[in-house]
Amino acid sequence: MRRRLVLTAVATGAATIAGCTSERATDDTNEGATDDTNERATDGDDGTDGYEPCELSILSYTRLPEAIKDEVDVALKEGQYATEGELLWSEISGPELEALKKDDSYYTPIVDRNGVKETTLQFKEITPQYDETITLPIYNSTDKNLEISVTVKDGERTVLEEADLTLQELTDPTLDEREPEGEPGPLKEENLSHDKEIPIGSEYGEYTVEITVEDQETISKAVELGGVSRFDDNPDYILVQEGSKEQSFSVEIITIEYPMYDPAACPWEH
Repeated sequence: MRRRLVLTAVATGAATIAGCTSERATDDTNEGATDDTNERATDGDDGTDGYEPCELSILSYTRLPEAIKDEVDVALKEGQYATEGELLWSEISGPELEALKKDDSYYTPIVDRNGVKETTLQFKEITPQYDETITLPIYNSTDKNLEISVTVKDGERTVLEEADLTLQELTDPTLDEREPEGEPGPLKEENLSHDKEIPIGSEYGEYTVEITVEDQETISKAVELGGVSRFDDNPDYILVQEGSKEQSFSVEIITIEYPMYDPAACPWEH
């Protein structure tokens, strides 16, 4: 089930919902760039007559066509991009689009069409987050009950500490339901009764999950929340299993992939 995003502005002032019309910016620092890029506003660099909207909620900068990157680069560097022609960004901005991701930062787009001659594009840095805490089930695929402790960290900050959790034996939800290639298949509902839910966080970003098994060893794993997919592409569950000779247990963060779908593709990538 797709979870709704809440976009929190980093800069001072109220958060702006992506795609809404904002108060017209008065910064003229990119005035020279306006005329230089007008020709690209009517035709993409690939020779097409335009672009179809992308259905992603978070769009990565690296996926953008070059002509649209030019608009974004000016808007991020100069404070706004202005054109008297067609704004290419508007062509790719689908109804689900809430933010642009560039490097490790997220920005909400602000398009102003109130000008007599110009349309402007601006970006405000935000912190995307879900409207609820994301939790991950944790399962035990060994043949005995396990006592574990769990710590979740957001950078240097500890957001969760839980001790003395008991994982029932053999509750791997995919033990008997593997794909032909050996990859995990869909969750088996009959094996979900013994799971424990581990709260991870609500903000997009990387968290560290530390799991101590039977007071013997602590295993750290990174969990990434948020992405650039049309569907919820967060990890599906945490699995504790038998380890190798070097360690008694291992911990895996499992994300089930369904190759029959192409959820992250935008129309211009096909």
